[in-house]
Amino acid sequence: MESKDINIEAAKKISLEGNDNKHYRLNDFKGKKIVLYFYPKDDTPGCTIQSKDYSNLYDQFLENNAIVIGCSKGDANEKEKFKNKYSLKQLLLADTNLELCKAMNVLKEKKFFGKNIVSISRSSFIFNENGDLCCSQYNVKHSEDASNNLEIIKNM
Repeated sequence: MESKDINIEAAKKISLEGNDNKHYRLNDFKGKKIVLYFYPKDDTPGCTIQSKDYSNLYDQFLENNAIVIGCSKGDANEKEKFKNKYSLKQLLLADTNLELCKAMNVLKEKKFFGKNIVSISRSSFIFNENGDLCCSQYNVKHSEDASNNLEIIKNM
């Protein structure tokens, strides 16, 4: 469980549009555990596997008083299309200006066809019912993230 420079107080106040066109802040979910996962892009192979895994385990997260929220760049319409295409159960947030990504320190620079680009590092965070950050994980494996976080949630 890694620790990086995260601005939790700023992150809790950032309002982002969800796939349902409503706006959400992390503070809106006090009283529930939160699994917040960041993925690079909607409807790409790794991101699809990760999001489908969270959706398949969604009811178990709910049974443990946890809500699952996915977040990436792109607009709310893209999130809704992605959610509908794969019948995903979780809320997806559109971080079009990368505000939450910056606050949670999930942006990374990498080379892509010889150019330096900034992308979202696949990461996940767990907050307890009081809104305290309990776990931060960077560079997670798309195929293990959901099941690993469910185990953490069950043991909280």
